[in-house]
Amino acid sequence: MRTSYKKNRPFDFKLIDLVEPNPVLYKRSGLSNYDAMKAKTDIWARIAEMMGCDVDFCLMRWNNLHYQFRKEFRRADTSGSTWPYLERLRFLAEIQPPSKVKTKPKTNKQEATIQTETPVQFLWDTFEDGDVPQQSSTFIIEEVIEEPSEQIIQEEIIYEEQEPAEIISPRSSFLQMDQILAQLKEPQRRRAERRITAFLLKCQLRALSNQSVEDLSI
Repeated sequence: MRTSYKKNRPFDFKLIDLVEPNPVLYKRSGLSNYDAMKAKTDIWARIAEMMGCDVDFCLMRWNNLHYQFRKEFRRADTSGSTWPYLERLRFLAEIQPPSKVKTKPKTNKQEATIQTETPVQFLWDTFEDGDVPQQSSTFIIEEVIEEPSEQIIQEEIIYEEQEPAEIISPRSSFLQMDQILAQLKEPQRRRAERRITAFLLKCQLRALSNQSVEDLSI
């Protein structure tokens, strides 16, 4: 068994320690879509600040760890696994979804279907369907590759920053939205929250496919 670039493990274990006490980041909650989205935004901003890097990197790393855990968790029941994060991420085992039967969605109602059926993920998506979107980067997830003669562990490289990383925090935008929504009464407030959530979901879907969002409106 060969290993490389173990220096990223302290970062990963610290990230796991910060995510675990916040189940809203990896479980369905009883919150409304808007409230869940706001909670995730605030939590990820605080985690990024404590990790000393931007939100996008923390979120991408967590998604990769979550995705790899699903693979290693299944492998552990058959051939076993030596992935170093498996035991630490056992708290995710209880939320492993059952096997899904893929169905062809209706193209003319695709966005509406996603809005009503997608678990509460939206802005800070944890990709619980098992698919991690392709993103341009130079690092890879640490993965155990089983072979008859040996096991190879490939780990991503976390490059050291020469200057303190800029912390991206979207909390101020949500505070502004809260101030506006506070002026509305029911059912206008609830309708406004749904429209904001739908708009942000559309923006996220566009961003994942590298498409412009300039033509979208609330």
